[in-house]
Amino acid sequence: MANGERITRIFMKITAIVSDYDGTLCPTDSTNGSKGRIPEDLETVLWSISKVVPVCILSSKDFKFLDGKVGFSSVVTCLNGAEYFVCKNTNGQSNTTKYSVDTYGLKKVIGTCGTYYAGSLTNGNLEEKSLVLRKISKAIVDRFQDVTIKEKYRYTDNLLVGITIDYRHLKKWDQYKTNIEPYIIKLIRSTEREITSQSNRNFYIQQFLDHPFIDVYTFEAEKGSGLKKIKRLLKLGSNDRLLYLGDSESDNPAFLASDISIGIRSDRRLNVKFDSNYVLEFNELRPFLKNLQEHDFVFSKMENNII
Repeated sequence: MANGERITRIFMKITAIVSDYDGTLCPTDSTNGSKGRIPEDLETVLWSISKVVPVCILSSKDFKFLDGKVGFSSVVTCLNGAEYFVCKNTNGQSNTTKYSVDTYGLKKVIGTCGTYYAGSLTNGNLEEKSLVLRKISKAIVDRFQDVTIKEKYRYTDNLLVGITIDYRHLKKWDQYKTNIEPYIIKLIRSTEREITSQSNRNFYIQQFLDHPFIDVYTFEAEKGSGLKKIKRLLKLGSNDRLLYLGDSESDNPAFLASDISIGIRSDRRLNVKFDSNYVLEFNELRPFLKNLQEHDFVFSKMENNII
């Protein structure tokens, strides 16, 4: 167990688990292309747990990236909560969740791992802002050719709603963050002012203290509200207890909105300031979850839940 966590002495039974994806369930350096999958031994534990309690995903990734990788999940919440997918069945097996699909009037979609019912954030300006985001993306690529732009689409209508400006592939990305990232932010804001009206400005920029990328959205994206949406979809009551797992400061709002929160360190180059109850190294996560399941999901204190 890593040092520096906010220790909390708690005894409770976990009734749902929600996790970030990249950097939490798979190491940060393996999230590019086909490598961005959960290690097989950890995925096996998650599938086993999902047969007993709901396991959900709350990610900044879009559904196109996550589909086929998180079949164990009861609810897949993408784009930090702007789009959500309720899994009706997985490989022919009904999940043990407590949601009512009809209550939310969600749109039926077919994913790689089964049938989902999807809903998403609606905003009259998103279509226009999506076009502006493309121009911002082009301006960045033209000016900063050593970064990679990863586009994020709303699955229900294939609308571009976010981009990630990624430079984790650079050998000295820590220097790039200090010296170059501020100029990228200035370019985003100046391009925004040049080509948009006042009413369509205020693109949401999410910077990270340690991580080598920047997220830009056409809407405000914050994981605390995404976690609350998952709670409503699962119909969690006052007696239910939710465990949240995350790996970056963007997870802090979700840490604070959960009953038990655990920060995951998967990259030793990062020194993330977690607002979580506890912190684990990535290699401690699988034995922790396995041990939690073996104890009927009763969480007492962290040292009792680590093998």
